Amino acid sequence: MKEQETAQVEEPEVISKYRHPSKLSILKTIFKLVPLVIRLRSDRREWVKKEGKNVDETKFRKHAEKALNAFISLGPSYIKLGQWLSSRSDVLPQPYLDVFARLQDDVPPAPFDKTSKIIEAELGPIDSVFESFNNFAGSHAIHRSESEIFCGRYAGAICGYGQGRNGLQNGSMQLSDD
Repeated sequence: MKEQETAQVEEPEVISKYRHPSKLSILKTIFKLVPLVIRLRSDRREWVKKEGKNVDETKFRKHAEKALNAFISLGPSYIKLGQWLSSRSDVLPQPYLDVFARLQDDVPPAPFDKTSKIIEAELGPIDSVFESFNNFAGSHAIHRSESEIFCGRYAGAICGYGQGRNGLQNGSMQLSDD
């Protein structure tokens, strides 16, 4: 019987560039999520017990707003979690579903001062690289849970520049034929 050679698996470049979260950031995330999970569990129990009738919906919406803000502040993975939860009526009370539904099509933009630093580190100063570049939040930028896409003009062509949220990924530029 032939001896099988064991192939060495090289670590992909993407994994080797991954920055592991610090213990402090992990603790901050836990301290943000634990109270939300406790509140959600309590609210769900009350909702199920009372079958959604005669409950304080204002309290539920307030708790849902806090969870929504926490998900947005924690970044793209948690925004995706909120989007998924917004369609799970078997998991969340209706007021939570209503609040989380905003994540489906109304994700707030990341601060442009942070985004511009990443763009400039990758391409150089925005003013010298692009003939025009639109950084108006909500105008010509497309805001998604995991990235934002900005419009600009480069070498006479209209282009789109996609940038991952929270340094998730480097940006990429696509030129149009127009």
